Amino acid sequence: MGENGSLKKNITTGQPLLGSGLEGFNKGLASLERFVREHTGLVVWGAGAKGSTFVNMIDENASYISAVVDINPKKVGGYIGRTGHKIISPTMLDDMCNLDILVMNENYLDEVKSSLMGKPYNFFTLGREGVKKQ
Repeated sequence: MGENGSLKKNITTGQPLLGSGLEGFNKGLASLERFVREHTGLVVWGAGAKGSTFVNMIDENASYISAVVDINPKKVGGYIGRTGHKIISPTMLDDMCNLDILVMNENYLDEVKSSLMGKPYNFFTLGREGVKKQ
């Protein structure tokens, strides 16, 4: 924690992602919403609890995030509850170019990159410090 109970600064904006209290939470949420709006067509990697919560909070009308990717065949072809974001398999990304991919769990970044066999995608991760370009 930094000064005044805030977490470290967000790498992309230089602003603290979360501060203390509701005001800090709302600022962090606004920062994430801004990132998603600026990356229209963004794909979220991970349809688990973190990915599902993220799209529900940030893109509740499915206006900016084009899909959620997951490797679990039981999830592929389904939809995220409430928002209706389609869950697709990684192979469905093959025809997409200049794609921005937000990996919800930064621990899986190397695995995600290797599974996409070096395709020229833009990778981002979501961690305690906010969204980071990889």
